[in-house]
Amino acid sequence: MNRNVFKIMFSLTSKQPWLDGKEDILEHLLFEECQKDETRELLIDLIQRFEFLDNDRYLYLMRQIALEIVTEPNLYEQSTLITAMSIGNDADSGQAIIYSLKALLQEQQWINHKSINDAMQSLKTFKRNAPLRDIIIVDEFVGSGKTVIGRVRTIKEQFKDANITDYTIRVKTLAATEKGISNITSEGIEISSQVVIKKGISDYYEKDVAQIKIDQMLELECLLSRSYNGRELPTLGYGEAEALYYRKDINLPNSVFPIFWWSEYLNKKSRRTLLVRAMGDA
Repeated sequence: MNRNVFKIMFSLTSKQPWLDGKEDILEHLLFEECQKDETRELLIDLIQRFEFLDNDRYLYLMRQIALEIVTEPNLYEQSTLITAMSIGNDADSGQAIIYSLKALLQEQQWINHKSINDAMQSLKTFKRNAPLRDIIIVDEFVGSGKTVIGRVRTIKEQFKDANITDYTIRVKTLAATEKGISNITSEGIEISSQVVIKKGISDYYEKDVAQIKIDQMLELECLLSRSYNGRELPTLGYGEAEALYYRKDINLPNSVFPIFWWSEYLNKKSRRTLLVRAMGDA
């Protein structure tokens, strides 16, 4: 390793502790997959700006969500349903969040609310529990906001078909992009997030420079397979979210730039990645 490479690697690993133990993958990404100084400089900049949550910070922010719930005006235990953003039985981040909230709400003596792990069961749960009036949908990360908007729209349609009008819906998430929050609020949906991040390129650089950087990222993505088991490569991150977010030891959101986690090359060969997302959820 020459002095310049060592300097770059040392700077990044010092800035981002989650890179510890990943030095060989980082070096491969920067100095073998990147063949141009410009794209290498872009990746270095993006890696430096990752929003990283270790376990201590995660627990602190989850406590903040719990406190927000129990102190929100006009929100009461008996009338509140908390649901994961999830649909069905597949394990995902929304279910992890609602599971984490169980003990934290208990700490606040909030024990009479209802809690479910499938948002599509909200109507059925309302019908079985007359006092319910307020729905809180929780998730770990919101990128473009498309999933939130679609989920809330579906729930509202179900309630409309059932002639139920006396209810509220709000969304609480651990982290979200500014653009995602903007897209959601423009639909009249109330949302709060403990961490708010900008788009990694479009919101960081001036417009003309940003387009150059976007083009550089798209050039890097040419290394990657265009699809995996029928799932298309989410260029620039799902919904073009351009997210720079990583929580320790969890399945990475697909809103993150795929150059950091897409595990298959264009020729379909396996690729070692700096961050990990289960490709079955790609």
